[in-house]
Order: sequence, then structure tokens, then C-alpha cells
Amino acid sequence: LKDEGLKGWWNKLKVFDIDLGEPFLYIDLDVVIQQDLTPFMEYKPELDFCGIENFSPRAKQINSSVMRINPNTLHFDTKELRFEPAGTEVWNRWGQTKGFIGDQELISHTLFPNGEYHDSIFPKEWVGSYKYNAKKKNEKNKIVAFHGKPKPHETNKVKEWIRELWQ
Repeated sequence: LKDEGLKGWWNKLKVFDIDLGEPFLYIDLDVVIQQDLTPFMEYKPELDFCGIENFSPRAKQINSSVMRINPNTLHFDTKELRFEPAGTEVWNRWGQTKGFIGDQELISHTLFPNGEYHDSIFPKEWVGSYKYNAKKKNEKNKIVAFHGKPKPHETNKVKEWIRELWQ
């Protein structure tokens, strides 16, 4: 991904600018993969976007840790966005200010302006949260996300199952 002045999590928006010619699965680096990822590509293939819901029950939006994107039909041109140096205020191409806190809010708002993303969500048990799983391994999870803190390498006395899967 080209560095075009985006900082921090805003860089993730560049995945919507690349065209690999076919649908692809984007996965954050701070995850532990526990199972085969093929089901993510086979699930609802007719959808241009499929992702996971944010783990926090307070934030009803997309979580951008795991996303399947079809660049042939879904194109989110980040060149239409201008960023303030601090990276906290985002303007769209018409100059309307949007005070998005992060990439997840912007992705959710842009792809699902009416908040109706529920049909575009992978099955909940496929991607678990290390925090909300009470730091225990859940065999139903294909992926475990380490959103926020701690990251996989920061867990106290790194758990054996993390050490085995996250290298």
C-alpha cells in the first residue's frame, strides 16, 4: 500500500484502493489464526463486502480486523478524502466534515450509511475477541482478534496456544 500521508489506522483504508482482480481477505496482523480460512471466502460470495461486527456492544459498527472485499464491484476511493494533519477530522469530496473516531466508523458509515450491515457479517463465532473470550482459547473461533491491548506478544506469560499459533 502506498504511503499517501495517512497515519495510524487510517492507512487501512488503502485496502479499498487496491485491485487484485478478485475478492480478497484482509486480516490485521494482531490476530491469531486457529483454523482454515477458506470458509471466509466461501461465505455469501455474492456480497461485495463481508466483515465482522465490532466486539464492543456499545459500538454498533463494522470491526475492520477481518474483511472480505470484492474490488471488482466495491471501490472506496480514498483519494476523495482529505485528512487534517492530526488525522482526526475527515472531509469527503464535497467538503462536508465528518468527525470519525477511526477507520471502523468511516468504513461502517460509508458502506452502510443506514446502519444495516447485519447481512454482511461473518458468523459471530468465526472471529473471537481475546478480551471478550476471557483470554481463553475458543475452539469455535477460526481467528482470535487482539483489538486494543494486549497484543499477542504482550500477554503475560504468553499462553501456550498463542505461542503455537502466532509466529
